[in-house]
Amino acid sequence: MKENETESENSLVDTAHTFTLALFPSAKKKPRTNIASADLIRSGFKMTTFQTNFDVQPDTEGILSITHKLKERGGTESLLLSNLDFAVKMMRLSPISKISTLLVKGDGQYVRIGKDDSITYTITSEGGNRRVDCLVYVDSDYNLVNHSHITGVHFSMHSCQDERQSCFKQAKDALINGRHPALRIECNRFSVTYTIRSVPWDIMTIQTRCHFSLSPLDVEGLLKRKCWLQKEKAPCPELIACMDHLIEKYLTASHPPTKDVRFLLQGDGEVVSIISSDISENYEQYILGLVLGLRSAQKPTGVHGLKFVPWPRCFI
Repeated sequence: MKENETESENSLVDTAHTFTLALFPSAKKKPRTNIASADLIRSGFKMTTFQTNFDVQPDTEGILSITHKLKERGGTESLLLSNLDFAVKMMRLSPISKISTLLVKGDGQYVRIGKDDSITYTITSEGGNRRVDCLVYVDSDYNLVNHSHITGVHFSMHSCQDERQSCFKQAKDALINGRHPALRIECNRFSVTYTIRSVPWDIMTIQTRCHFSLSPLDVEGLLKRKCWLQKEKAPCPELIACMDHLIEKYLTASHPPTKDVRFLLQGDGEVVSIISSDISENYEQYILGLVLGLRSAQKPTGVHGLKFVPWPRCFI
């Protein structure tokens, strides 16, 4: 594996491939400093360099090799190592690893894997939740993004939250009759931005919503969507509480609705829509949410047969 490594772990010379980190209190013997690190040295910290660029493919083998080297070297943030482990799973079966660059960030450290900047995936963490953002530079005769640039492979490692119309399909349809300097689609904790290489003068943005479409609407289908929520929207205790309550009612009610019905689950600052896939114009709609002021551990407003809270159809 070819790597752009520095000559010494403790070198303080800033290069295009290293940056300086404060890792631990200095000993009595102070190292030589440069101007950029002088202030941190005075405050009682010893400086060391951390490699950021790795000129290998961001596939499973490449990421695992880099992770192993960073662990051996020491001084690597646990969050960065955790995000690298996630990157291994994400890129395991991705056909795009050979033509992309992977940027993995921790709290104050990062690594860049690969050398093709036409497609870049960035992995970060926000409030304990991982986020993946993809940036795609397009080449076009008109210097604009069109629907032919939107390809499913860019979305291949993502589990879309809209079962009615996928984020890929929404992005494709947005440009089916036109072109734009940039298009960004956001879906849960994933996004793809298509842009020209020069600075775009406008960006079209699409925001998906969480929609579950079940046929039939039954306990098995609800349990599968609960598993998805736990994996893709964790932590989401309020949404899970609403889903658990709905599942409980479907298990205990004598005749729970299986068609022409829509449930709206509200919690954790989000709304999840659950509909029967064969829904008609004459359907009933209900909302489930935690009562204002109650903790997430408490039960939400009830459903079918007890405290089913209807929401007027005019709000659809």
